Amino acid sequence: KGVIRVLRTRETPNPDALQFVLNAQVLDFGNKSYSSRKDCEEDPMGQALFDLGGVQNVYVMQNFVTVTKDPGTAWVPLKNQ
Repeated sequence: KGVIRVLRTRETPNPDALQFVLNAQVLDFGNKSYSSRKDCEEDPMGQALFDLGGVQNVYVMQNFVTVTKDPGTAWVPLKNQ
């Protein structure tokens, strides 16, 4: 499959959520939503995002991921990953 990379970042109406558009499709259909690391035991990408710290929710659809962070967490460390 190759390495999945972020092509661009899109703002959302929620200042604590950003949408990361990817260079590949990560889901064939539907969506997945995780509110904790335990929720995404079968999803290494979801686990890696929660491992960064400060993440409240991860929402995955075909070729993008929306990450909602804790209000007190800065975007810079999360965006650089």
